[in-house]
Amino acid sequence: MNRHQPTGALETDMEEAEISLHSVLSLLRRQSRLISVVVVGLTIVAAVLTFTLTPIYNASALVLIDTSAKNLLDPNFQSAGIQIDDARVASEVEIIQASPVLLEVISQAGLISDPEFGVSIGLRDRILSYLQLAKPVLPTGEAALQRVLDSVRKAFSVERRARTNLVTLTVKSEDPAKAARLANIWAQAYVSSQVAAKIDATLLSRNALQARLEAARSRVVQSEGSLDSFLDDNLPQIVKESGRTELASMRDRLASLAAESKSSADLAKVVESSLASRNWASLTQSLQNQALQEMEKQRQDLTQRVGNAVGASATDLRAELAKIEQKMVDTAQRQLNDLNTSIAGTADQESQLRQQLRSAVLSSPLSPDILARVYELQQTSELARSQYQTLLARIQDLDIQANLQVADSRIVAEAMTPQTAAFPNVPMLLAAAVAGSALLAIVLAYLREHLIGGLLTVEQTAAVLRVPVAAALPRLRRTAEGGGGGPADVVVDSMLSPYSESVRRIRAAVEQRLRRQRQFKSSASKGSGVTIMVTSSAPGEGKTTVALSLARSMAIAKRHVLLIDCDLRRPSVHTTVGLPPDGSFAQALADETATVELSGMVKPDPQSDVGLILASASTEFPTDQLVGSPAFAAVLDRLASHFDAVILDTPPIGAVVDGLYIAPLVDAILYVVRSGSTRQSEARAGIASVSSVKREDAVVLAVLNQQDSADATYRRQYTGYGY
Repeated sequence: MNRHQPTGALETDMEEAEISLHSVLSLLRRQSRLISVVVVGLTIVAAVLTFTLTPIYNASALVLIDTSAKNLLDPNFQSAGIQIDDARVASEVEIIQASPVLLEVISQAGLISDPEFGVSIGLRDRILSYLQLAKPVLPTGEAALQRVLDSVRKAFSVERRARTNLVTLTVKSEDPAKAARLANIWAQAYVSSQVAAKIDATLLSRNALQARLEAARSRVVQSEGSLDSFLDDNLPQIVKESGRTELASMRDRLASLAAESKSSADLAKVVESSLASRNWASLTQSLQNQALQEMEKQRQDLTQRVGNAVGASATDLRAELAKIEQKMVDTAQRQLNDLNTSIAGTADQESQLRQQLRSAVLSSPLSPDILARVYELQQTSELARSQYQTLLARIQDLDIQANLQVADSRIVAEAMTPQTAAFPNVPMLLAAAVAGSALLAIVLAYLREHLIGGLLTVEQTAAVLRVPVAAALPRLRRTAEGGGGGPADVVVDSMLSPYSESVRRIRAAVEQRLRRQRQFKSSASKGSGVTIMVTSSAPGEGKTTVALSLARSMAIAKRHVLLIDCDLRRPSVHTTVGLPPDGSFAQALADETATVELSGMVKPDPQSDVGLILASASTEFPTDQLVGSPAFAAVLDRLASHFDAVILDTPPIGAVVDGLYIAPLVDAILYVVRSGSTRQSEARAGIASVSSVKREDAVVLAVLNQQDSADATYRRQYTGYGY
């Protein structure tokens, strides 16, 4: 607060704040019925909709993503602590939601035929089918799978817990048990897919190295062959230059071992083929084993006997034949094993002898050309062999590693069957419905109060029309004081009634505002009277009653008053006072050549001293020309010089234009609005119309007519005064 702010300004601010709060509370009180209906109605609708919604259950599984490297074949490997890698975790979150993982869940859970997630006819197709506009067709194949996948994506969600390697896999379902089962299947499918991906990557690397291994083996064979060929081709010269005759003997021995190895390998192939095809004759002939030959004779003999035997004897012979054949297989297999062992031994001898030959050649005194060539070929062979061995070892490691892969993620907590539905949250939805309906009700109340609804209170009328309100006239019932007459009769018959008091308030407001402008004179001072126009927006708002009531109230207060019925199209003053209509005033205004004589036109009011100039609806002239003529203005000036107040009951502003011709001629304009009935837009338009054509010094006041609460308010305020 500004310490230098004047006290008067501070009090003004507090008063404005209080008035603003009071106006809001008044609005709520006036529109309490609308607010209550909207709030209760919308809350009931929301409650009905809430309890008819299908409950949805959420089940969540917790998964930990370990971003540390894992190699079980590394002797230095040990399980390290969990490392936070935001990029890696974010990537894994996307992988969890990827189509391959979700498709695996669909496959394992059988969601294609599931009533909740499976393929079904949609609402649009059902409507079209009901209207017989289209025949629904269920999708098949990839289209059906894609629809199920879309349903799964809507029900499955992943959320990473902030700044951790923990992710929550949540599944929504109408069945709580199904939600938990799907969440666990999803988590396990993700972990399994992670292991499968690592195995696939390892095998892919193994396959790539396998292709290179074949090339490395070919290089080894080629390099070894090149070295052997060079030694074979140049051995005579090498022996001649070195003088080492044992080199030739070593070369012959290598040739003998190679021939022996080839012969044994060929024999092994024949034996393997004979064993596989059970060709006993070929097997016996190839191995040249005496035991096999004896068993072959026994086999042939048993075969003949089996062919001639019947019954149990044949069965026994077949069993004995099977034993003989099995013995032959065992004997041949042992010999084949011995043969393979001999082949391996021969290969070792050949390899050792070849190394000895190469070493002997390299250690011999040879010419530089031959020595360099031998050394080059040997190094090429060793390099090819080394590369081959490295690739072979790496392939073997990858084969083992493929079987030892472990997932980088693990399930920390499996999903459990939820006991309560996550949707709808009944308390929250009902609270939101109450709050939303209350807000909507307040908005509707404001719109009704200020835009579309009728005017209900003095404060509202003044705020909407932006003109002072003279008073609010209460709605009178037929049993009110004053007998069976109209409201204007109450002014005379029941002077202390709330209605009479309200009319006196109108009179006081008009007199005081005109006195401020020094235009009003009391009845003791004859001369220049005031002219008061009474109008409204539309017919039926009570302007004639207000005009007559005001005239009678002024007459009771000893004012010399004249009431003119200027509604020349639908006059009603004569009906209100119970007198016959009189069209002479309109006829006199229409006769431009004659002087208007008023003495015979003024009729006495049966209930008071008010003078009346009545009208008749049978005029043949355009009424706007009559009231807009110079004769009417002259007559009004003459009447103002003879009466303290001349009150003009004019047509509604919104219906005809007559009032716009009369408004510039009067000192005060009373604009009557009917409580709860007059449309705010029409009232504002009417006020704007008369304000735009009135004299600058003329005053405009509003009158709120037929207000329901005015009588009760008056009773509370004036009980102590004998009412």
